[in-house]
Amino acid sequence: MEYIAVLDLGSSKMLAMVASKDDRQSILAMEQIDSGDSIRRGLIYRTTEAASKIAELIRRLNKKLDQANLPPLKQIYIGIGGQGLHTKTHSVQTTFEESRMVDDQLLDSLRDRCQNEKNGTFELIENISPEYYVDGQQELHPQGVRCDQLEARFQLILGHFFPFRTEVEEALKKENVDIIDTLVSPIATAEQVLTLREKERGCALVEWGAGITYLSVYKEGLLRHLIAIPLGGHTITKDICNLDKTEVEAESLKINEGSAWVDDETNELNTVIEARADEIVVNILRQIEISGYGKVLNAGIILTGGASRLTGLDKLLEQQTDKSVRWVEENPEQSCARGMLQLGNENCAKEMPKVNNPATKTGTLFGEEDIETKQSHEIKKEKGLLNKLKKKVGEATVTATKGLFD
Repeated sequence: MEYIAVLDLGSSKMLAMVASKDDRQSILAMEQIDSGDSIRRGLIYRTTEAASKIAELIRRLNKKLDQANLPPLKQIYIGIGGQGLHTKTHSVQTTFEESRMVDDQLLDSLRDRCQNEKNGTFELIENISPEYYVDGQQELHPQGVRCDQLEARFQLILGHFFPFRTEVEEALKKENVDIIDTLVSPIATAEQVLTLREKERGCALVEWGAGITYLSVYKEGLLRHLIAIPLGGHTITKDICNLDKTEVEAESLKINEGSAWVDDETNELNTVIEARADEIVVNILRQIEISGYGKVLNAGIILTGGASRLTGLDKLLEQQTDKSVRWVEENPEQSCARGMLQLGNENCAKEMPKVNNPATKTGTLFGEEDIETKQSHEIKKEKGLLNKLKKKVGEATVTATKGLFD
């Protein structure tokens, strides 16, 4: 049987999932492991610890595949995201001395011109499908049209690229597993959670995780704004610890007794929770305002992510934003992994073809210095997102936020 395998590296848990290539909703195997202190705000922080946990997760997953009489894992898709992830619009124009017909080669050349785009310390992760303007007029499909000037407005996804250090790659290779490709985590989540109608009418997707909250704004079927807010459920847990509680006790209180929204009398616990949850919502509102689409989100807000299970969070969002909120009730913590399964295209039970002289680049893991090794490593630069992803996501207008989100 052919199957797709994905790995979602969350700040709280690492989740690996396998689904049939013919039916992506048919989960064949699933395993998860606590991230511990190896991942912070969506970024790998301790490489050796992360590598060890990933290897253990792969072993567990292969054991389940074996029990199901399925072939062992050979390749896997990895989700990338983390603090600093954001979108930016980049326009590329070309003017001709004589009118010429637009063809695929010309469109590819415009895309290639985006590849060296830089934005401070951030790297270009992917340039998503553009909007085209032929002689100043928008044209969805410009192929075959004659023009004097052609403009393509690309959505650039910028962030700290997912460079796998030697330790991580070796850990996977010891389990005979290669990284087939990387997928942008919040875009994968949108693939699983949002309907085409919601994307068309306009909506804000809030993925509330343990260490980070992603906001994605869609309108007219296109991604318009994406930002990572470095606050999440774990921030609330830390605040509860100030009530003289251990982290384990604080997490339990948050889940079992806490609420982000209380209609009448409140208590000390919920006062703490509400204060931090309200701060995160304020940041979400600010980013929706920056997107320029706040007044036209007719499908409201869609809430998902593992930390979205906090009682009253949906009501707080409704009250603060004056928008309808749809909460993803079924396995919200799996939204990203299940979306990655939808975007995957290759049979992960098949070995990856060997390539001579692979392209490499150097840098620190997710843009952060690893506190264990504090060394630079040569890493493998994976190819961009799948063509399927490029076709499904559109143009965005965004202003990169400084300070808190860097």
